[in-house]
Amino acid sequence: MGKAFGVYGPVMGLSAMLGPIAVSGLISANVLGTGWRMIFLVNVPVGLAALALGARTAARGREFRARRLDLPGALLAGAAMFLLVFPLAQGHSLGWLTWLFGMMAASVLVLAGFGWYQVRCSSARAATRWSSRPCSGTALHCGHRVLPSCSPGRWAAS
Repeated sequence: MGKAFGVYGPVMGLSAMLGPIAVSGLISANVLGTGWRMIFLVNVPVGLAALALGARTAARGREFRARRLDLPGALLAGAAMFLLVFPLAQGHSLGWLTWLFGMMAASVLVLAGFGWYQVRCSSARAATRWSSRPCSGTALHCGHRVLPSCSPGRWAAS
């Protein structure tokens, strides 16, 4: 981890310094008449290189085990972000109606539910030594093999 942060600092510093220079050069070049839009097109070769490098690296690392999608966790996190971002983005144009504030308050509750769900499921995985299997099912069900360890009484007994 120390090596990663050792590289992260200089890369961020260089990007903060060279980014505005590169962007102004791209805008001034006006390649194919794109103007300022070229700053977004520069991500295409970077993304393609990342995909190629990722495929090459993933092919070497066969010890990686595929995990199932934590659908309830993803839905809770997505709902919390929608409930927060939509009112912030559209509130001014809609006149800050009361229900927008309700959405923002609901986002706090849904995000708290997401945190509770993640902690509960990670505790259930640790209690059953199924750490390689993500929590699945609904917020009230941790999966058919992990279900007995979902009750707090079981965690306290071990």
